[in-house]
Amino acid sequence: MKKDERKLLLILLGTILVCYHVGYGVGRLIGKVDTSALLESISGETSGLIFSILYAVVWLVGIPLMIIGYCKAKKAVDKWDGENEDELDNIEKLMNSPMISSSILMILNICLFSCTLYFVDTLPNLNIILTFALLITGMILCTVVPKLTVDLEKRLNPEKEGSVLDFHFEQQWMNSSDEAQKLIVYKSGYAGYKAGNFACMIMWLISFVSGFAFHTGIMPTICVCAIWLVMVIANVRENVKLEK
Repeated sequence: MKKDERKLLLILLGTILVCYHVGYGVGRLIGKVDTSALLESISGETSGLIFSILYAVVWLVGIPLMIIGYCKAKKAVDKWDGENEDELDNIEKLMNSPMISSSILMILNICLFSCTLYFVDTLPNLNIILTFALLITGMILCTVVPKLTVDLEKRLNPEKEGSVLDFHFEQQWMNSSDEAQKLIVYKSGYAGYKAGNFACMIMWLISFVSGFAFHTGIMPTICVCAIWLVMVIANVRENVKLEK
């Protein structure tokens, strides 16, 4: 074994040893804390109200930001003379805003809807109606705004193909992209894959500890590991396919 490899092995073993002692200490601490009393002190009514308010606040802030971002991009596209390349780059950056906002809000929409509805027995009827209204409104806006933004992109690049409403949109869009655009997608996808691996490791750790601390059971751990497994298998499968 080379000197550099021995050094890396020692660092790895040291990291594992530190993690073991940290985990042991956290485990001992959890064993001494009465987490059941902590959970019982927070009523379902209070939790439901908190999630309802958080759901409303996210949309009161998120929807205007998403719409304003689209309006700015549309205004810039309408004013573009069709020749200034520097201005075109600025317009492309402006169009990133509504797309990113809609993606984030879609995830928050689904997450907060599920969390709020979990406490449905403690919520008044008006809150339940508003929760469903937010879900439906969010789904519509997070579909319409990306579609309108993609239409703006098509005005700038007529060769682009695909509709956001089509289930095969991603493939159609990629097929109509040039090599430089595809390279950007590949690099960003790889960055997302690495971030996903790291996130899955952290979420596994949290779900593992929560299972003992808050008696959440094994389902959160299974769900996290299932997502992790699908992501890794999909990556390996695509690598094997491309190497043929």
